Amino acid sequence: MYLSNNPTVKVRCITNNLLAKEVYPECEFHEVSVVELFTIAKKLVVSGHALLSHPLYGNIRPDVGPYKSVVLELALKPVDNFSLRQITSSITYTEELCRMRSSFTWDEEAHRDFQEVDVSILNRILGR
Repeated sequence: MYLSNNPTVKVRCITNNLLAKEVYPECEFHEVSVVELFTIAKKLVVSGHALLSHPLYGNIRPDVGPYKSVVLELALKPVDNFSLRQITSSITYTEELCRMRSSFTWDEEAHRDFQEVDVSILNRILGR
């Protein structure tokens, strides 16, 4: 998978959004919570990938919206400290929010709306 506005940049997309996987078959689907998805992203950053999208993009807090996608530059290089700080602080922030409030129960229509918002943002990130 490449960025459409820069075809020399190989990317890796991880998501917990099944709709994102349908729209972008190259995305890796993980049936996990947002915190768990961010933890997977952190492992990828530690292995040498760099974040191309901020984990907390959009106006939906991670304790409210159950779906996120993370786009990383597919490169094995020294750890990008900026990416590591971003993903670590995103994990901490999300864990704190989840501790402060009980989880939300959403109907099917709300879940679909959250999925579509995530895909819309992913379209902007990937330039499609």
